[in-house]
Amino acid sequence: MLDKLEPDPRFTFVFHLDGKRDHHDKMVERKGVFDIVIKGIKAAKERGFRVATNTTLYKGASAQDTAELLQELMDIGVDNSILSPAFTYEEVDASNSDIFLHRQEVNTLVQDILDNARGKVRFYDTPIYFDFLLGKKDLRCTPWGNPTRNPKGWKGPCYLLTDAHYDTFEEMMNQTNWEEFGYGENPRCASCMMHSGYEASAVGAMTPKDTWRLVRWFFAS
Repeated sequence: MLDKLEPDPRFTFVFHLDGKRDHHDKMVERKGVFDIVIKGIKAAKERGFRVATNTTLYKGASAQDTAELLQELMDIGVDNSILSPAFTYEEVDASNSDIFLHRQEVNTLVQDILDNARGKVRFYDTPIYFDFLLGKKDLRCTPWGNPTRNPKGWKGPCYLLTDAHYDTFEEMMNQTNWEEFGYGENPRCASCMMHSGYEASAVGAMTPKDTWRLVRWFFAS
């Protein structure tokens, strides 16, 4: 498809890599995927496209290996990377449920990754969201912050949970009881720290000091 598209500064390919080769292929349960993704990243960059990556954190991920992966992605031209802990989907087989991180484990792992990365990675996680991942800031989820539309309609209540589909965005917003969702409100949300629900919350919770941090982050990224 690359030959059918034109690079544009407003268009970004986002590739998913959960870790180095062995860890990533284990998480996606298919050997060879890591190499395919790297090949795709290089091909997109060679044609002048903006490229970003998304790394989902699971239990068993090595902080050092993850930091090294992110640095290697920068070296091959990736413009920005994001970190986000995995969400425990209801559909996941119970035998695999031990791969998900608890909140304190997320705090520790993310701190270790940042320590190992030593500021060499251009993240597109905002600094306020990183405060949340590190346990320095408490945020309430914004379920509608990253709305999703698929062939069935507007997916509600959020990108991660599917209780219904709606014909219009307005119907989803008006017919969903948003107070029922989020950490402390719904058991399905107990371990969720996904960027899709909390980056919007991070923006809403900004202080004047956070605003200055966000401006600096924006121009540094």
